[in-house]
Amino acid sequence: LADPRTYRCSATRILHSNSPRAYDLSMSLNCPRCEHELKVVRVGGIDVDACQGGCGGIWFDLFELEKMDEPDESAGWLLENMRVDISLDIDTSKPIGCPRCHGVKLMRQRYTHDQHIMIDKCQVCGGVWLDFGELFEIRSTNSTSAGTTHHATAAHILRGLPSHGAG
Repeated sequence: LADPRTYRCSATRILHSNSPRAYDLSMSLNCPRCEHELKVVRVGGIDVDACQGGCGGIWFDLFELEKMDEPDESAGWLLENMRVDISLDIDTSKPIGCPRCHGVKLMRQRYTHDQHIMIDKCQVCGGVWLDFGELFEIRSTNSTSAGTTHHATAAHILRGLPSHGAG
């Protein structure tokens, strides 16, 4: 676990455990998977950083993911318009660094205790990296647990391909 007092977090000050977290949110970020520049996308009043035209991953700053993880919450743009370069060879099991906190590795962990979905979370700034399709999986799992079943896969929905086997 990283000691937050030893890392500079793309901001104006060194983080101390008892100081407010301040980030330069205007600073451009690079994708931790493919190094593509992340594009700021406003979805439901929230600015998230998407790897548009690269690997299709999404960076959520602290508490942003919680505002989009349920099926009834706004995330339509991210699910319908993400452009992914399918020629990229992405290894999602490889550890990655936080796009905000230089020198900090993201921790691989379960999204919730009862789900199989693994996310990458920064233990310093609290941000979360979702690889391509993971937002769809989280929302689908939350929808399924609420009684609604989705039959299409994340790849079919996000790439706009027809879903085979949906009933």
